[in-house]
Amino acid sequence: MTAVRRAAVSALAVLLVSACGTAADGPGAPSSSAPAQPGLSPPRPVLGEWAAEINGNVAWAGATSVALVTGNGDVVRVDLSGDGRGQRLDRLITSASRVAADPGSGVVVAWNSLGGGVAAWGPDGAGIGTYQSTSRDLGAVAVRAGGDRIALVGKDVSVVDVARGTELSRGGRPDVTGTIGYNAVAYAQDRVVAWYGTDFTVDVWDVAGPTAVLNPQDCRCDNHRHVLAPDAGRAAFATQTGRLILWDPVENRAVGERAVVTTSDEGVLPLAVIRDRYVLYVLDRETGNGESVNGPLMVWDTGTDTTTELWACPGCEVREVFSRPGSDEVLLYTGVVTGGGAAYWTATLTT
Repeated sequence: MTAVRRAAVSALAVLLVSACGTAADGPGAPSSSAPAQPGLSPPRPVLGEWAAEINGNVAWAGATSVALVTGNGDVVRVDLSGDGRGQRLDRLITSASRVAADPGSGVVVAWNSLGGGVAAWGPDGAGIGTYQSTSRDLGAVAVRAGGDRIALVGKDVSVVDVARGTELSRGGRPDVTGTIGYNAVAYAQDRVVAWYGTDFTVDVWDVAGPTAVLNPQDCRCDNHRHVLAPDAGRAAFATQTGRLILWDPVENRAVGERAVVTTSDEGVLPLAVIRDRYVLYVLDRETGNGESVNGPLMVWDTGTDTTTELWACPGCEVREVFSRPGSDEVLLYTGVVTGGGAAYWTATLTT
């Protein structure tokens, strides 16, 4: 073969490799620069015997611990890294019904939804203080990063220093007519994001001063289901027409929207927002007897606007997802479609 022919063959080989990938890749192999699809690490069962005692909700209380409320109103901190041993915290209020926490500081807060009593504990389990809300119907409570302040929502919004037992900020919508208007809340810096259940909207409150200031949001989303990111940076809405909307409450605008429902008997339930980008959700389908069944756990990557199945729970369905702020780790709550069998699992979103 002449030198000219060898040079031509070499040039042709370079062109073929550039177009088709390396021999190891094979013809038509995807480019190595193609974005990877999100995944989920194998879920690991946790909480053991505590799962049967939970009555209410669970909250991340540290990198490897959660706080929960039992059926008799006790507040328990459980270590997930070892044998699942739990520490029952001193009963500072009559009977707790819900719990919130800041995993960074380890501060745990519990409250009585109907009595208005609020209590806080430090990372060592010692009591920090109590507070009696003037609103005896609390819809939700959130702990600010650092654990020094908490936000209480119900008919109105208030910010409290539990250690001192003092209210620092308060505000309320003029159109509240029922007992509980707000039923979900997230708190970060001087911003409280709350879900107003009566008309299915999200409100953002500036709580820097003693009088909280309402910053109305412009989302006319026809939303009827929601989830708030713990750091108050995003909210995910599900519309009655089967669309997911990722909302930025700071910029007061939608940063993503996607139709995920394909049939008339399906609905979409958003469960968590991770890193302001990934929305975990399930599709629920009516069974014909007034009940519904959840499908596999899914994720909508708003960065690539793609959806991916993460986990089909074997013999069960994912009903709630508790995300740990500042991480990709989640706590999954599952139940058996036909009855009991509640279980909890930890897993990590991989990207």
